[in-house]
Amino acid sequence: MRFWIHQIAAAVRRSRAPGLLGPVQRWFKNTKGAVAPGEVRAARNPDRPQAGLEAGTTEICRVQPRATMLDLREAPESPVPSSTPLAGASLTPESLPGQADASTGAWTARRHEMPQSPMERAAASRDGPSAESQAAGPKPPPPQQTQTPVLRPSVFKREVFKFEGEPYAYNLFLPALAEPLPGPTSEAGEAGVVNEGAKDGPAGWPLLVMLHGCRQDAPDFARGTAMNELAAKLPCLVLYPEQLPKANQMRCWNWFDLAHQGRHAGEPAMLAALTQQVVACYPVDPTRVYIAGLSAGGAMAAIVAAHYPELFAAVGIHSGLPPGAAHDVMSAFHAMRHGGRPRAPGDPAARENVMPTIVFHGSADQTVHPDNSDQIVQAASAELEASGVALRRSEIRQEMPAATGELRHTVRTVYRGNDDRSYVEYWSVEAGPHAWSGGSAEGSFTDPHGPRASTAMLAFFLQHRRQGAKASVAAGPATPASRDGQDRPEAGLGKQAAYR
Repeated sequence: MRFWIHQIAAAVRRSRAPGLLGPVQRWFKNTKGAVAPGEVRAARNPDRPQAGLEAGTTEICRVQPRATMLDLREAPESPVPSSTPLAGASLTPESLPGQADASTGAWTARRHEMPQSPMERAAASRDGPSAESQAAGPKPPPPQQTQTPVLRPSVFKREVFKFEGEPYAYNLFLPALAEPLPGPTSEAGEAGVVNEGAKDGPAGWPLLVMLHGCRQDAPDFARGTAMNELAAKLPCLVLYPEQLPKANQMRCWNWFDLAHQGRHAGEPAMLAALTQQVVACYPVDPTRVYIAGLSAGGAMAAIVAAHYPELFAAVGIHSGLPPGAAHDVMSAFHAMRHGGRPRAPGDPAARENVMPTIVFHGSADQTVHPDNSDQIVQAASAELEASGVALRRSEIRQEMPAATGELRHTVRTVYRGNDDRSYVEYWSVEAGPHAWSGGSAEGSFTDPHGPRASTAMLAFFLQHRRQGAKASVAAGPATPASRDGQDRPEAGLGKQAAYR
C-alpha cells in the first residue's frame, strides 16, 4: 500500500499538480517516519560525503515550502525518528541554521534576509521610516571635512586690452592667492577666490600702475624696478601697460602731444579704462590705486593722475616732467633740456586734484633736466595747501644704502601734514643718471647704486587712500614715522604689517 502511495505522490509532483500534493503531504505527516515540510530527512548519496557524518552515507537537507530559503551551512542536534538512517548520527550546531529553545529543545529555522527590490525600496520611502528606524533615533550627520585652502603661486601674465579698436598689450602681476576647495559647505563660483591680502579691510589689495619709459617694454620695466618682488611681500597687484610701437617708434608715451593730454581722449583715457577693468576683475581696493612712471612714463603718469583724481590716490614720478610742459616735439625737447613749466591753475590741463606726489630725480640726469621735478613738487605742494592741507617742509640729507650695499648721498625734501603723513616727497639723488634709482641690473635704464625708489614709492603710497573724487586728506590711519626726519623708506615699508 505504501509503495503505491509513493508512486502517486511522485506522479503528482511530476505533473506539477499542487492541488493533489497537499493531501498527500498531510497523509505522510500522520504516517510514522514520514517527513513534512520544515523537517529533516536523509537521502542516500554515496558520492558526496558530509562533514560530521560518515563518508558515503547521507546528505542533510530540508523539505521546505517553495517561498522559503534556508541557510544549510549550520545544523543543530535535534531528535530524529529512529526509523530514519540518521538515527544515532552525531550532528553539530553548525550543521543547520536555526535557534534552539532552552526550555523545550525545539528548533526554529533561521531564514535569510532577502535584499529589497527597487519597488520595495520606493514603497518604503513613500511609507516613511520604519518602526525600527524610529526607535533607533536619527542617524548622526556625517563629519564635515575641513576645507584646506590651496595656495596658488604668484603670476606674472601678459594680456591684451582693446581700446577704440587698438590692441594694447600689458603685463599684470598677481600675488599668491588662496582658492577654497569645492565642498558641501562652499560653492565654487567663477570668482572662487579668497582674498587673504584683504584681512585689514574688506575691499581688497592695493593696485600700482607702472608706466615704462622710452625704448622699454612692460617686462623690461618690471625687471628693472623689481617691483614684483616687493608687491609679493605686501601683497599688491602691479599693472604694466605697454605703448604701441606704431604710436611711437621709440615706445615713448606721447605726453607732449595735445591729443594725449586731456580727459576722455588718447592715451590717458586708455590707461584709465585699463585700470578700471583691472579694478573690476580682480580683488582690488578702489581706494588704494596708485600710478607711477619713469621719464616719458613719469610725465604720462602725472597727466593721468591730474585728469583722473577719482581713480588714483597718489602719483610717483621718476625723472619726468610736469603736465602741460610741452605741446609738440620741439617744445618737448626744450622742456627736457631746460625744464618746463606746468600750465597755470584753471587751465584744463592743470586741474586741481589734491594728489599726494613723490618725485625721484638724479642730479646728473643728462636727458631730462632736474628742474622739471622742482616744478612738479612746487605745483603739488601749492595745490595741497590751496585745498586746506597745512604742510610743514623739512629737508633731510641722508646717506642711503643702495642695492649694491654702497652709500649714496641723497637730499630728501618732505612736506608733512598735521597727521604726520608725508604728502609730497622729493628725492634728489646725488650723481644719479637718467635711470630708475636702486633698480636691478636685469632691466634697462637702472641705477643699482642709488637708493631704492621702488621701496620708497610703495612706502609713500600706502599712507594714502582715496575718498570720493579726491585723494584722502585725513582718511585712514597714518603710517607712523619718526619726527626727527631720519626715517628710512625701508623701515616705512616694513611698518605696513597690516598689508602682509
